[in-house]
Amino acid sequence: MTSAVLSGGDLQVGHILNRGFTVFTRHPVQFAGVTAIAMLPFLVFFGDMYGNAGAGRTHAPMAWFFLPYLFGLLPAVLAQAFVLYGAWQVARDKPVHAGESLRLAWERFIPLVILAVFQAFAIGLGTVLFIIPGLVVAAMLFVSVPVLVVEKLGPFTAMFRSAHLTTGHRWKTVGVFVALTIIGVVGGTIVELILGFAGRTLAAIGLWVWYSLFGAYYAVVVIVTYQELRQLEGGFDIEQIGGELDAHLAA
Repeated sequence: MTSAVLSGGDLQVGHILNRGFTVFTRHPVQFAGVTAIAMLPFLVFFGDMYGNAGAGRTHAPMAWFFLPYLFGLLPAVLAQAFVLYGAWQVARDKPVHAGESLRLAWERFIPLVILAVFQAFAIGLGTVLFIIPGLVVAAMLFVSVPVLVVEKLGPFTAMFRSAHLTTGHRWKTVGVFVALTIIGVVGGTIVELILGFAGRTLAAIGLWVWYSLFGAYYAVVVIVTYQELRQLEGGFDIEQIGGELDAHLAA
């Protein structure tokens, strides 16, 4: 794929989702593989949710997306960091190696964890106040992870930088976030309906596989959104930024 595939005009929800899908399907195994690593510690959590669901206490896919950001955001943040370098390599029409993506994410592991905690707090607070503020905060912080990794900023600075980049595109970013959430919930519900009768273990594994695939796609969409926002901001140079990521790995 040439860099032209990852360029575009104004920020458009459908365009972002389609471009994300195009990038994801170039290397689905590599992208989903590294995302599965981020999701693996939560396989037990999925199983516990399904045990509760069987007792009539909760609904797993809804719980995973809306209960919280307590358990859901950390693997999502790590998945974005894992996938970031690979997506950038696709944009530069270069080979994708999972090891390089893992190294880049690992070097920023502590800042990423801190970022996930404060994102969860900010979005959760906005959601408690009312749904709309929560969506706006989610849009403001939507590209915090690529900002933190690519621009090597601290967690708090990355959050403010993300808010700056999304200024003027806030509601379209909300649209991207909502569309992704709907896709994730619907897919998770379908997996539940198909595998739920087979027992909690198989259902938990099925959900882990689904959210590994969906998490990789979600991560790619976030990165594509960041690329477009940088382009709209001006001075976007995909090779220059790719070179900076190469330098991070070589350091």
